Amino acid sequence: MKNCLKNLIHIHLFGTCSLLILLLTSCSNSAKAPPPGRKLYVKTAEAIQADVPVYVEAIGNVFPNLTVAIKPQVEGKLLAVHVKEGQDVTKGELLYSIDPSVYQAELDRAKGNLHKAKAALRLSEDRVKRYSDLVKNDYVSQLSFDEFKTEVMSNEAEVQVNRANLALAKINLGYCSIRSPIEGRISQYLVDVGNIVKADSSTILTTVKQISPALINFAISQHHFATVKQAFVERPLTFEAILPDNPTKAYPGEVFFVDNAVDLRTGTLLMKGRTPNAEKELWPGAFVRVRLLLEVKNQAIVVPLSAIQYGQQGTFVYVVKPDQTVALQLVETGVTQEDRIVVSQGLAPNDIVVIDGQINLRPGSKVTIQNDAPAAAKPAEKE
Repeated sequence: MKNCLKNLIHIHLFGTCSLLILLLTSCSNSAKAPPPGRKLYVKTAEAIQADVPVYVEAIGNVFPNLTVAIKPQVEGKLLAVHVKEGQDVTKGELLYSIDPSVYQAELDRAKGNLHKAKAALRLSEDRVKRYSDLVKNDYVSQLSFDEFKTEVMSNEAEVQVNRANLALAKINLGYCSIRSPIEGRISQYLVDVGNIVKADSSTILTTVKQISPALINFAISQHHFATVKQAFVERPLTFEAILPDNPTKAYPGEVFFVDNAVDLRTGTLLMKGRTPNAEKELWPGAFVRVRLLLEVKNQAIVVPLSAIQYGQQGTFVYVVKPDQTVALQLVETGVTQEDRIVVSQGLAPNDIVVIDGQINLRPGSKVTIQNDAPAAAKPAEKE
């Protein structure tokens, strides 16, 4: 029995010592062999100084600069259309012809009446001239002579009336040839040849719209009103119109109208501008993105938008030091312009900031810069 207890004690002590030896060996090996590090690949960019425009963006619509409804001004049969639907027309170009026969006859009658009135006037004037000496010698009574003079004035008035009738007849005859009052593009035909048209406000033959230049109507929030008003007084207020299907091309223009009241329903302020639209790519009715220029921040510090990170302490960037380690730098940001952002505080010109690969970084991390390939696509390598 005693021998058995001794054997158990020896086994227990031997097992405990073995366990202690294994633990000490493991701790010793852990202290001597730290886990291997990784190479962190990043892309960087330099903080630069640049003049940055400050925009207010809005959605706008394209409108023609001028729109004219072509209406008949005399009644008659529509004889001919001299242009095609959708055609560009010049100012004064013949568009429609109305049957002129009735108005030509009225013109001829007015000419005859005028000649008749002139002849009567000439006769009455000669009579007054002949009897002016006779009335002095009492060969003709003063009453008769006054009647002769009154007849002259009546004939003069008749001549004036017939001259006016002649002018009116010429105008009506001219209305038979309908010409474009502006340069622009004609719309579709609303009345076909052969129809009788009347000179009233309801009959529209077609419309002509002046597309170049083009008007841009847009509305901005009332929060920007004070800034817009100040800029509108100090300098010409300019904008850029951008089509949704061609975001790389901007059409510059200048604001000429700011409404005198804020829309109570939307809290916005209507503005109008004009752009040359020389290539006629902005079409009436189209939606455009409008960028209204408020000011230009001169020599602002700018970095790519992808450099900006967000954490519990606020907005920050990783700055690469000369020894290829990174430091966390808190920054204050300003306006954004496409893929760039203004940094108002926290950076100096020529600072190198990380723009890709920040996910694995910590302050003090050593990095490898590879700007020729995406950092996220480069796997981390063991040293």
